[in-house]
Amino acid sequence: MQNRLNSLLIVIFLLILFTPAQANTYLSKETKDNIVSNRNEASSPTYRISLLTCSAGEEIYAYFGHTAIRVENLKTKEDYVYNYGQFNMDQPHFVWHFILGQTDYQMGKEPFNHFARIYTYINRNVSEQILNLKEQEAEKLVKNLQDNYKPQNRNYRYNYFYDNCSTRPYLVIRNSLEGTFIFGKKYIPRSWRDEVNKYTHHASWSNFGMNLLLGAPTDEDMTKTEQLFLPFNLETTFQSAQIKDQDGNIRPLVIQQCQVIQRDETRAIADRKNSTPSINATTAAILFFILTLLITFIDFKRKRITLWFDILLYIVFGLLGLVLIFMSVFSKHPCLTPNYELLLFNPLLLIVIGSIIRLSKSNNGRRYISKCLSKEQSSKRSATDKVVYALILCCIFFLIISCIIQFAFNHVIIQYYPPVSLILALCLLTRLLSAKKCLRSKTRR
Repeated sequence: MQNRLNSLLIVIFLLILFTPAQANTYLSKETKDNIVSNRNEASSPTYRISLLTCSAGEEIYAYFGHTAIRVENLKTKEDYVYNYGQFNMDQPHFVWHFILGQTDYQMGKEPFNHFARIYTYINRNVSEQILNLKEQEAEKLVKNLQDNYKPQNRNYRYNYFYDNCSTRPYLVIRNSLEGTFIFGKKYIPRSWRDEVNKYTHHASWSNFGMNLLLGAPTDEDMTKTEQLFLPFNLETTFQSAQIKDQDGNIRPLVIQQCQVIQRDETRAIADRKNSTPSINATTAAILFFILTLLITFIDFKRKRITLWFDILLYIVFGLLGLVLIFMSVFSKHPCLTPNYELLLFNPLLLIVIGSIIRLSKSNNGRRYISKCLSKEQSSKRSATDKVVYALILCCIFFLIISCIIQFAFNHVIIQYYPPVSLILALCLLTRLLSAKKCLRSKTRR
């Protein structure tokens, strides 16, 4: 009997001991849902971060696309876009500062809806790459972006090749990773000029202008990192890039890619049809060469030179040469010097103008000689003219030979020359040789 009583007391004690635990098991449904919700909120990520890549636009500054970073706060539902490509063309002396390479760009921040409305209005594609970031990496990236957006940090000195709206997003993302950034795609050597020509071939005048200003360093091959100065290269690189953490684990940088804004192709075609057609630079150069040949043929028939045409030609070429020298010396833009386009657009041509006037038998030429030069000065000037003339001819011949080798064998000797440069070189050579021929024949007479 005593044993039974002891057993009963033990059972009652155990029931009393475990009753609170059993009570917790039978919580209300509302309480259970709150617990589950709190657990999910604690384990779910706070941010979803994406790289946005915008397609090319019609303006010269939009030929190479654009890059931005989208930050979505999944808890507060905030959705912002950060980009490093804002500038104000109305700021004082903007064009002058841009020429000198002293343009300041600014980091911008705007709601994604506002960003989307703008790119829908200007009818440009925007693709999104969602980044595979850990919570700590995402928080660090957001903090870095917020620090960059502070008034004292948001302005920076823009550099077309080395510090722009594409290189900055790459650096801020890479510096936020807890691991090593691994390039996935195979490295293909390409020069700076290759990439510039790739995205400007449709705009022949802009393409010629850029090739005219960019010097020999532009033809050097870029490194993998330097290729990321273009938004489209950054997008392609991110698609195959990986992150290797300290434990040796590897994960892809991008977990999803999609198109968030789709261009209206019908509207794009209509805009192209409504745009004013213009003659491209190569065609214009060919027509100018034909005109040069025609004038030269007439000069041979008349045995005299068309003085106004040569003066205009030499002034334009010579002044362009001075512009190239100015840009090489004073501009802080990269890869402008040395620029061997000076072989064609040669400031020495401005000296040849005086020689042509003096040697011609026009009345203007005689008045110029009688008023400005004595016989002794004339002989010294004549020797100088011959040296300058021979030097210019050597430059032109070297450029033409370089162009022929470049186009025939796809090999750049000292610098890439666009087809327009070759055609203009032939124009200049034709006039220089014809003037010399005509003046010699008149002298003999």
